[in-house]
Amino acid sequence: MTEQGTKIPDNPFHTQGMIKDHSLFFGRKTEMERIWGHLRKGENVSIVAPRRLGKSSILWQITQKAKELVSQDVEVFYFDMQLVFTMDEFFEILYKKLRIDNGNRSIPELQDALENKQVVLCLDEFDRTANNENFSDDFFSILRGLAQGRNLSLVIASKIPLTEYSKEGMTSPFYNIFNPDPILLGALELDEARELLSGIAALRGLDFKPDDVRKALDTVKIYNPWNIQFFGSCWVNAGMNIEKAVELYNSQLPANGKQEHRSSGESIPDEHLRTVPIDKNEKTANWLALIDAILAAVFFIVMVISIQMPDIRWLLWVMVGILSVIIGFSVWLLYILKGKEIWVRRIQHQHTAL
Repeated sequence: MTEQGTKIPDNPFHTQGMIKDHSLFFGRKTEMERIWGHLRKGENVSIVAPRRLGKSSILWQITQKAKELVSQDVEVFYFDMQLVFTMDEFFEILYKKLRIDNGNRSIPELQDALENKQVVLCLDEFDRTANNENFSDDFFSILRGLAQGRNLSLVIASKIPLTEYSKEGMTSPFYNIFNPDPILLGALELDEARELLSGIAALRGLDFKPDDVRKALDTVKIYNPWNIQFFGSCWVNAGMNIEKAVELYNSQLPANGKQEHRSSGESIPDEHLRTVPIDKNEKTANWLALIDAILAAVFFIVMVISIQMPDIRWLLWVMVGILSVIIGFSVWLLYILKGKEIWVRRIQHQHTAL
């Protein structure tokens, strides 16, 4: 119940799993247009992003909208590679999806089944096939062969660019069938972030006022869909009270994945970083860096003077010792500040596998 005694509605914001309801899918307009453009030409698509950035939701949207936006004749099949454990199991599932049931299942039969068709395979969590003995080089060679024509397109979602997997045991030619410019999921634009909050609320008859939306986005700071959905969920659970929602969001976020990407060891491309306002500690670190540079210059000058003026060399050496201690202390303090992750560059996205 809210403070006014009205019943809190069912929470429309989505914080677990992929978004399957198209009406709840907001943003990613630029990325989706690129994907539709590639698929209309029968090309293969690579989608790259760390976890919790919406790769799975995008793949699901492809399965639902391809007939409308690519071709009425296209067939789209989604694979969650976390649930496919071997190469044989993958092709067994594919045979069934393509209705190859004559008992003579083979790669030539698969090629025949693809003849005069347009098929799109959406392969989610593709990372688990890397350096996996259950997915041999033959797996990638067969996929490459099937996807080189116009009949089959691959849409692959992975945490790092496909070219990086050649360093982990996969055969590099497989990646040559993909556009060298993968689709890197970034943060939502500000307008898209606003639309996500207010749009989902409006679908359930809730009024997310513009001032409250502004305060929500100021709190979230990182405009990835999961963070915004999570704030929206907090807002509903707090009875649509923005102050309580902010408090709830800040108190629950660490337990819902705030630290996940810091410890994941994943490589985050520059496109997934953004500049955020410098806080007090960051300003301190910047001043220390400047002081270190000045002291280093003074240190050098004193050393030069000590060589030229032996009569006061002892005094200059005392100054050198003092400067060394100051520089050493400031460098240590700078290291401590840096260790607390207070630099300007921050991970821009912490999105769930929506």
